[in-house]
Amino acid sequence: MLSESEAVDAKEDELYGSDKRGDEIPEGLRDRRSRLKRLKECKERLEMEATDNSSSGTNE
Repeated sequence: MLSESEAVDAKEDELYGSDKRGDEIPEGLRDRRSRLKRLKECKERLEMEATDNSSSGTNE
């Protein structure tokens, strides 16, 4: 089991680089302004979907 995880780790290091952990924040969300902008866009989209669903009578 340990040798299998080491092999997977080595393969991931080849693919992504040994300096990457795998839980890095995506490039477009690394700074505060871009995160806030994205959150506002998503919130607006969800609110529009909720409005559309309530006006069409669906409860999704």
